[in-house]
Amino acid sequence: QSKAGTLTGFMGFDDTNDVREWSDEDIQALKVICEMLQMYWEGEETKRTLDFEREQLLSIFESISGIVYVSDPQTYEILFVNDKLKKAFNKEVVGKICYKELQGLESPCYFCTNEIILKDKNKEHQWEYHNPTLNRDYMITDRIIRWPDGRDVRFEIAIDISERKKAERLLRESEEKFRNFFETSRDIIYFASVEGKFIDINPSAESLLGYTRDELFNLDIVDLFDDLKLRKILIKKIESQGFVNDFEMILKRKDSTLVECLNTATLKKNKEGKIIGYQGIIRDISDKKMLEKQLMMSQKMEAVGTLAGGIAHDFNNILATIMGFSSYLLNKITESHPFYEGLAVIEDSSRRASELTTQLLAFSRRGKVEVKTINLNRIVKDTHNIISKTFDRSIKIRLRTESGLKHIEGDESQLSQIVMNLVINARDAMPDGGTLTIRTFSKEFSTSKQKKGFSIPQGDYSCLSVSDNGIGIEKYLLIKVFEPYYTTKRDMGSTGLGLSVVFGIVKEHNGFVDITSEVGKGTEVLVYLPTTKGGENVFIDKAMNVLGGSETILVVDDEKDFLSMAKHILRDAGYVVLTASSGNSAIKTYKDKWETIDLVVLDIVMPGISGREVLKKLMAINPDVKVLLASGYSEEEQHNEMLKEGAKSFIGKPFSGKKFLGKVRETLN
Repeated sequence: QSKAGTLTGFMGFDDTNDVREWSDEDIQALKVICEMLQMYWEGEETKRTLDFEREQLLSIFESISGIVYVSDPQTYEILFVNDKLKKAFNKEVVGKICYKELQGLESPCYFCTNEIILKDKNKEHQWEYHNPTLNRDYMITDRIIRWPDGRDVRFEIAIDISERKKAERLLRESEEKFRNFFETSRDIIYFASVEGKFIDINPSAESLLGYTRDELFNLDIVDLFDDLKLRKILIKKIESQGFVNDFEMILKRKDSTLVECLNTATLKKNKEGKIIGYQGIIRDISDKKMLEKQLMMSQKMEAVGTLAGGIAHDFNNILATIMGFSSYLLNKITESHPFYEGLAVIEDSSRRASELTTQLLAFSRRGKVEVKTINLNRIVKDTHNIISKTFDRSIKIRLRTESGLKHIEGDESQLSQIVMNLVINARDAMPDGGTLTIRTFSKEFSTSKQKKGFSIPQGDYSCLSVSDNGIGIEKYLLIKVFEPYYTTKRDMGSTGLGLSVVFGIVKEHNGFVDITSEVGKGTEVLVYLPTTKGGENVFIDKAMNVLGGSETILVVDDEKDFLSMAKHILRDAGYVVLTASSGNSAIKTYKDKWETIDLVVLDIVMPGISGREVLKKLMAINPDVKVLLASGYSEEEQHNEMLKEGAKSFIGKPFSGKKFLGKVRETLN
């Protein structure tokens, strides 16, 4: 009734305070009006409350970081969207069908089906979804809520997780790449504990170390080290620096053989900075080390070869005089002469010394090479015929030659020397007898073949194998066997030139030598020689027609003893002999008497002006000059160039008087 004063205008009362004059009917009517008005007020209040709650709810929806939309669970009609959804889709979607507008679908997807959400209204659903329209990934949270007007509506929040998904994808790809690298790497990749146990290790360890992965997990890493002091140094370096790069170490394989490795490793620490393990990469550098040793050996052999070639040259000059004079004197006397036997021994000894210098020159790759097309089988069979008659009967010789073996290009005497040196080495490796096997076979490499320490280019090769079942060679000594003067047979009077000469000759023929050996089981030496097309050149030696003459010959050499020897031999054969001990004096003599000089015997290597320069100046005086080259070096490349430039022929020192006269006559003719 206290509110009645506000109703006077409706009731027509002028004096609102005079309610005592109201009749019961008036009061009853007022009560009815108040009740009606109360109902109106309550409706307005409810409306205001609902509006306030709606505004509060929408304000909350706008503050949510993700996309928010509300839809009718029955009709799929969109009832509300926040500003983030409007910006994402850039169009008005309220009042439209959600799966068509937001997902671009003709019918609801599995997660959009309202039956799923309506099964349990109190349950929250969550799933990941890729929106094809926006090409973005979202985490959807979906549930039924009571809308301010009392209806149940479908409320969904979509949080953009595209960057997270991208990061997960990149992480997954990175993990896959690492796993692929881990599994396929030729290097060992490992993770180890502080206690010295492998936590993880890749398959390469199995092939390199010979253990299975299970065995590696069960063994102590210390057992792999050949030198425990080296491991202590490694651990100390890692812990002091936090890492090591290319730390050289030697590991033991399961079969106790050793492998040289490089270890690059880092520390693994926990959040507190405590060391919990090690991780790293181990690389096998055995081949690299072998190549380094091969290079060092090659350089050493090159240096010794240069020295050997120089020694051989000087030695040949001395031998040329000894051999020439001994053969000259032998021709002066009969076999009954008291000096005959001594001179014959001198000549024979100088010839054998000449063979030694030939080996030196072959090793230094300075020997005279007469290149022919040769069948390797023939050389092997010739050698077999010799050794089968001369080798001890306790050695069984097996010969296996491949029919149709392709020909090679080379010097026959040098190739014969290869075979002979190898079979002699094999014989000496079997002091108590055994089996010596000589084989020839063809080998074709479609790609370059990597061997231990060297690579064989692709191509066709005719191969020689000489093997024995003798005492064998220690592995650490194999690298030394091709070194000059290295031998394991000092007590047998070996010079140690056998395999070094083989090495030099094979290299001269663009070939390759490989050797394998095992102590107590024997040794095999394999020689690969590149093949050539065409048939074998068979030369029949013609009997040398050694005739003297009356021509004038100029002999040029810096060795006075050689000049004396040549002068005696040539004069005895009827020739007129002039001598010159230097290049300059030879040029002066020839310039003065060139019209009467029929032949010049010219040393190639002389102090001062060289034989090559002398040849050029002689040809400048007389382009038709006849020059016979003579040298203790017998360098094929050098004398071949001089032959192309105008010299007529070549003879290598030392030589017998008969051979010298034959070459002189041949050149004059």
